[in-house]
Amino acid sequence: MKNKLNELFSYYNIVPNSIDIYISALTHASYKNEHSEDYIEDYDRLEFLGDSILDLVVAKLLYKAFPKERSGFLTKTRSYLVNGSALSEIGKNFDLLSFARLSNGEVNNNLDRNKLLEDMFEAFLGAVYLDQGYQKAEEIISTIFLPKIDSVDIKNAEIFSDPKSSLQEMLQSEGFDKITYQVASETGNAQNKHFIIEVVCNGIVLGTGDGSSKKVAEKQAALDALQRRIK
Repeated sequence: MKNKLNELFSYYNIVPNSIDIYISALTHASYKNEHSEDYIEDYDRLEFLGDSILDLVVAKLLYKAFPKERSGFLTKTRSYLVNGSALSEIGKNFDLLSFARLSNGEVNNNLDRNKLLEDMFEAFLGAVYLDQGYQKAEEIISTIFLPKIDSVDIKNAEIFSDPKSSLQEMLQSEGFDKITYQVASETGNAQNKHFIIEVVCNGIVLGTGDGSSKKVAEKQAALDALQRRIK
């Protein structure tokens, strides 16, 4: 794994002070449960740290990019840029799953890979911050997000920041009053649930979403419906 990480370090021009902190960022809790002798932590705490740093840097970038916009717009645009789907897509671009340390059971669990990618990307940012400092973390985040900010569609930023409300408002404006979110499937155990949810209007499925909770899956279903209608 250490050799493979060199690809990531080379791409972002990182000379690591501690390889272990990056391994930690890519270690799932299930792996720790199977390897109690392993001294490296899982990514839980680093993900919390990376999430905070990501919010701070993107807020700073938006503050500079939109000097005339009020805080409401900036908040909605940040939510649009760092939503779970966007972060999991970045995680795919990083090919983080190829670095991940997972339990035998988790390796074969293809249910909620988007959430895993999102968490590991944020944990990676937390590891960069602790190992390289704030400036390097800011540099990486800026490299990823400045092009996205430059191409922000203001209308879509407003719509996608709160997809359930936006979908409801859009349909009401078209004369449709009632939409429902229906569980298409529910799998896994109490510690590892996975839901697939459909958003339905007048018996027609408008969008489908999945996630580790109904709330997450409903939001993804609304996003899917919005994306289909706006294209």
